[in-house]
Amino acid sequence: MLYIVGPSGSGKTTLLRVIAGFERADSGSVRLGDEVVDDSDRYLAPDRRRIGFVPQDGSLFPHLSVEQNVGFGLPRPQRRGPKVAELLEMVGLAGLECRYPHQLSGGQQQRVALARALAISPALVLLDEPVSYTHLDVYKRQASSSTTRALSTKLPCRPASSTSRTAATRASSPSRPTRPTSSP
Repeated sequence: MLYIVGPSGSGKTTLLRVIAGFERADSGSVRLGDEVVDDSDRYLAPDRRRIGFVPQDGSLFPHLSVEQNVGFGLPRPQRRGPKVAELLEMVGLAGLECRYPHQLSGGQQQRVALARALAISPALVLLDEPVSYTHLDVYKRQASSSTTRALSTKLPCRPASSTSRTAATRASSPSRPTRPTSSP
């Protein structure tokens, strides 16, 4: 797992949004493997990049069930099939298919968002501050961080995550930290 580390306001979320294709790069280029997906001459739309994105707040659709949220990006015939059930099992939410976001804890909502991002079989998953919930105390943050790292070993793709390094989160150091840098 690769972590992008920096203080609040340093551009971690913007960087992830540029990589995902939700925003254009002001300069330079974005490459995914050998393919340039964003530069002054080329722009590949987000839906063609094979990237799953889990925003800070999860961004679940409140009017859709857990099952419907996870299957949202899939073709209609696959939205209630075995793939959704497998993903919910993988993130520890089997049995909660019929619940709605307001009936879930914050951690459960984040796992639904992760399962939704994985449903499209992405080559890369971007997690924007997956353990940054301000209502989590340091022990819950550490447990959530451990869960995220453990879950990342089961993913069929490469995960990248952003995190703010505060005193409360330093206890669970990332395996490969990377700091955003500005070019001269």
